[in-house]
Amino acid sequence: MILVLGGLDTTTHPQNQVSGFSYKLSIKAQKYSEDRLTSILFCKTFMATFTVHVTIENKPGISDPEGETILNDLVLKGTHKTVSKIKTAKMLKFTINEKDKKTAESKIQEICDELRIYNPMVSKVTITVFD
Repeated sequence: MILVLGGLDTTTHPQNQVSGFSYKLSIKAQKYSEDRLTSILFCKTFMATFTVHVTIENKPGISDPEGETILNDLVLKGTHKTVSKIKTAKMLKFTINEKDKKTAESKIQEICDELRIYNPMVSKVTITVFD
Protein backbone atom coordinates (compact mmCIF):
# COMPACT_ATOMS: atom_id res chain seq x y z
CA MET A 1 0.00 0.00 0.00
CA ILE A 2 1.07 3.57 -0.72
CA LEU A 3 0.04 6.45 1.53
CA VAL A 4 -0.92 9.76 -0.14
CA LEU A 5 -1.12 12.93 1.98
CA GLY A 6 -2.48 16.36 1.18
CA GLY A 7 -5.34 18.83 1.23
CA LEU A 8 -6.19 22.38 2.27
CA ASP A 9 -9.54 23.10 3.93
CA THR A 10 -10.79 26.68 3.48
CA THR A 11 -14.06 26.40 5.41
CA THR A 12 -15.01 29.16 7.83
CA HIS A 13 -14.63 28.57 11.54
CA PRO A 14 -15.50 31.43 13.97
CA GLN A 15 -12.49 30.75 16.18
CA ASN A 16 -9.95 30.97 13.33
CA GLN A 17 -11.29 33.73 11.08
CA VAL A 18 -8.97 35.92 9.05
CA SER A 19 -10.93 38.33 6.81
CA GLY A 20 -13.94 36.00 6.95
CA PHE A 21 -12.05 32.82 6.12
CA SER A 22 -10.07 30.38 8.16
CA TYR A 23 -7.31 28.35 6.65
CA LYS A 24 -6.90 25.02 8.29
CA LEU A 25 -4.47 22.50 6.88
CA SER A 26 -6.08 19.12 6.90
CA ILE A 27 -3.93 16.13 6.19
CA LYS A 28 -5.95 13.35 4.62
CA ALA A 29 -4.37 9.97 4.29
CA GLN A 30 -5.67 7.69 1.58
CA LYS A 31 -4.42 4.22 0.88
CA TYR A 32 -4.04 3.18 -2.73
CA SER A 33 -2.79 -0.06 -4.11
CA GLU A 34 0.21 0.28 -6.43
CA ASP A 35 -1.97 -0.73 -9.41
CA ARG A 36 -4.56 1.96 -8.64
CA LEU A 37 -1.90 4.64 -8.15
CA THR A 38 -0.20 3.62 -11.40
CA SER A 39 -3.57 3.86 -13.13
CA ILE A 40 -4.20 7.35 -11.72
CA LEU A 41 -0.73 8.59 -12.68
CA PHE A 42 -0.96 7.03 -16.16
CA CYS A 43 -4.32 8.70 -16.75
CA LYS A 44 -2.98 12.11 -15.73
CA THR A 45 0.30 11.71 -17.64
CA PHE A 46 -0.46 9.93 -20.92
CA MET A 47 -4.10 10.71 -21.64
CA ALA A 48 -5.56 13.84 -23.13
CA THR A 49 -8.72 15.56 -21.97
CA PHE A 50 -11.41 15.87 -24.63
CA THR A 51 -14.71 17.72 -24.65
CA VAL A 52 -17.40 15.68 -26.37
CA HIS A 53 -20.77 17.04 -27.48
CA VAL A 54 -23.59 14.57 -28.00
CA THR A 55 -26.52 16.04 -29.95
CA ILE A 56 -29.78 14.10 -29.88
CA GLU A 57 -32.51 15.12 -32.32
CA ASN A 58 -35.52 13.52 -33.96
CA LYS A 59 -34.95 11.56 -37.15
CA PRO A 60 -36.41 13.04 -40.37
CA GLY A 61 -40.13 12.36 -40.55
CA ILE A 62 -40.60 12.31 -36.76
CA SER A 63 -42.73 15.23 -35.55
CA ASP A 64 -41.11 17.94 -33.45
CA PRO A 65 -43.93 19.68 -31.52
CA GLU A 66 -41.56 21.96 -29.62
CA GLY A 67 -39.88 23.22 -32.80
CA GLU A 68 -43.28 23.69 -34.47
CA THR A 69 -44.58 25.68 -31.48
CA ILE A 70 -41.58 28.01 -31.57
CA LEU A 71 -41.99 28.51 -35.32
CA ASN A 72 -45.74 29.20 -34.92
CA ASP A 73 -44.96 31.85 -32.27
CA LEU A 74 -42.61 33.59 -34.71
CA VAL A 75 -45.22 33.44 -37.49
CA LEU A 76 -47.99 34.79 -35.22
CA LYS A 77 -45.79 37.66 -34.04
CA GLY A 78 -44.87 38.48 -37.63
CA THR A 79 -41.19 38.71 -36.77
CA HIS A 80 -38.25 36.88 -38.32
CA LYS A 81 -40.12 36.02 -41.53
CA THR A 82 -36.98 34.49 -43.03
CA VAL A 83 -37.12 31.54 -40.61
CA SER A 84 -38.96 28.64 -42.27
CA LYS A 85 -38.20 25.66 -40.02
CA ILE A 86 -37.03 25.05 -36.46
CA LYS A 87 -35.87 21.70 -35.09
CA THR A 88 -35.15 21.18 -31.42
CA ALA A 89 -32.38 18.98 -30.06
CA LYS A 90 -30.82 18.02 -26.75
CA MET A 91 -27.08 18.41 -26.21
CA LEU A 92 -25.00 16.60 -23.61
CA LYS A 93 -21.45 17.83 -22.94
CA PHE A 94 -18.93 15.32 -21.63
CA THR A 95 -15.35 15.80 -20.50
CA ILE A 96 -13.33 12.60 -20.77
CA ASN A 97 -9.70 11.52 -20.45
CA GLU A 98 -8.69 9.14 -23.23
CA LYS A 99 -5.63 8.43 -25.35
CA ASP A 100 -7.09 9.80 -28.62
CA LYS A 101 -10.21 11.30 -30.22
CA LYS A 102 -11.40 8.02 -31.71
CA THR A 103 -11.29 6.25 -28.34
CA ALA A 104 -13.07 9.18 -26.66
CA GLU A 105 -15.84 9.06 -29.28
CA SER A 106 -16.32 5.29 -29.01
CA LYS A 107 -16.35 5.45 -25.18
CA ILE A 108 -19.04 8.16 -25.20
CA GLN A 109 -21.08 6.19 -27.77
CA GLU A 110 -20.81 3.16 -25.47
CA ILE A 111 -21.98 5.24 -22.48
CA CYS A 112 -24.97 6.62 -24.42
CA ASP A 113 -25.97 3.14 -25.60
CA GLU A 114 -25.46 1.55 -22.19
CA LEU A 115 -27.52 4.17 -20.35
CA ARG A 116 -30.16 4.36 -23.10
CA ILE A 117 -29.83 8.14 -23.24
CA TYR A 118 -31.73 8.21 -26.54
CA ASN A 119 -34.29 6.11 -28.40
CA PRO A 120 -32.59 4.80 -31.57
CA MET A 121 -35.99 4.25 -33.23
CA VAL A 122 -36.85 7.97 -33.29
CA SER A 123 -33.61 9.79 -32.48
CA LYS A 124 -30.49 10.61 -34.45
CA VAL A 125 -27.27 11.04 -32.45
CA THR A 126 -24.28 13.12 -33.52
CA ILE A 127 -21.06 12.89 -31.51
CA THR A 128 -18.46 15.63 -31.91
CA VAL A 129 -15.07 15.45 -30.16
CA PHE A 130 -13.01 18.59 -29.44
CA ASP A 131 -9.42 18.86 -28.21
